[in-house]
Amino acid sequence: MNADVLTFTYKPALLRRAVTYRLDGTQLTGPKGALDLSAVTQAALITHDLRGNLSTRLDLLIGGKRHSMSITIHRTTRKNDPDRLAHAALVLAVVGELARQNPETPVLLAEYGRARHMMFGVGVFSLLGGLGLMGAILVTGVSTDKALGAAFPCALLGLFGLALIYSNAPWRAAPSVSASQMAQALAEPDADQKV
Repeated sequence: MNADVLTFTYKPALLRRAVTYRLDGTQLTGPKGALDLSAVTQAALITHDLRGNLSTRLDLLIGGKRHSMSITIHRTTRKNDPDRLAHAALVLAVVGELARQNPETPVLLAEYGRARHMMFGVGVFSLLGGLGLMGAILVTGVSTDKALGAAFPCALLGLFGLALIYSNAPWRAAPSVSASQMAQALAEPDADQKV
């Protein structure tokens, strides 16, 4: 076995079994098999905060196929949690190897593909829902007090929709950085708060 082989073991979620990844040069081996990092054409580092849970995912795209390494932890999980640290170290090692192979490999910082289109659709429906509800309130002759009470939630729904439309517009490129920039950012001392 090569002395430069890095091994990372962590639990991707509270009720899941631990997974192990091995990085040997450009070869990454994980629960779903092996892949060659030199063949990666694009990566995405995506973090979601939903209902108190932080979900971080590194997607590697090879020939249109997605290979993901993710972790979901509670927002209050300690910064020095072994699973959190192991996943962060895995992400740093993989992105570092991508940067060595091809420093200009794009790393997206937002959802992409079908998920991005779905979020855009949710934004459109939210905006139309907020406007439609307000229009229905005005057309039906609801009393001024009730209309004013409903205006704020309708405006919030519309603003939520606008934010989703703006951030997930399919005609705009998803924000991205190069693999070398991402590796440099992740190597900073406070990087454990980024992943």
